[in-house]
Amino acid sequence: MEIHIWDIARFQRVAESALKREELEVDFREFSDSGIPCVEASEKEGEFKAFLCVIPGVVLADIYDRFGSRLLEGNVRSFLSTRGKVNKSIRSTILTEPEMFFAYNNGIATTATDAHVQLGGHGLRLLGAKYLQIVNGGQTTASLSAARRRDRADLEHIYVQMKLSVIAPERADEVIPRIAYCANSQNKVSEADFFSNHPFHVRIEDMSRRMWAPATGGAQHETHWFYERARGSS
Repeated sequence: MEIHIWDIARFQRVAESALKREELEVDFREFSDSGIPCVEASEKEGEFKAFLCVIPGVVLADIYDRFGSRLLEGNVRSFLSTRGKVNKSIRSTILTEPEMFFAYNNGIATTATDAHVQLGGHGLRLLGAKYLQIVNGGQTTASLSAARRRDRADLEHIYVQMKLSVIAPERADEVIPRIAYCANSQNKVSEADFFSNHPFHVRIEDMSRRMWAPATGGAQHETHWFYERARGSS
């Protein structure tokens, strides 16, 4: 539960906002002295800007603790607790293999209407973002905060990949929902798909490529066997 007090001045700020919602500006220097390391991933002259960042788990949890559900207004879901299968897996990695979190986790996708970056001796750093929204990865973010609060988990060795898309305020209401939709859409992966990389199937596929199949139907040449290890392979 979160409690927010609204007074007339706060309503006025929302009314005057270009997005017609309360401004949310994150200063990363409040959570990390030198900001967040990043690389620019967009054209210099384009109206759209994108950055790839690596954010420490501690910083991401601190930001979520500060702003809470306001960060997830552009997401399709709020935190679904740790009872679900995926969130249980995230929690397990945090507690038992924190150093592997970056490798196992897909990271988060975020949007903003403006970003403050600075080039220094340690490369490009993200110093701040205006109206920061986590449009994919809300479960990852909330799980880090929950594990630290409930399980006293140490997040010092956890790092998270963050994709930041900067959208002009006048196009935010149009583009941010589309980014959220695309970021949360993917082909369904079944349990059998995960099993396709098991050493047994890899070995059978290798044997099928090496062994010749008998000629059939009066053909004068042999062929190879085909073993569909991964769904859709040919």
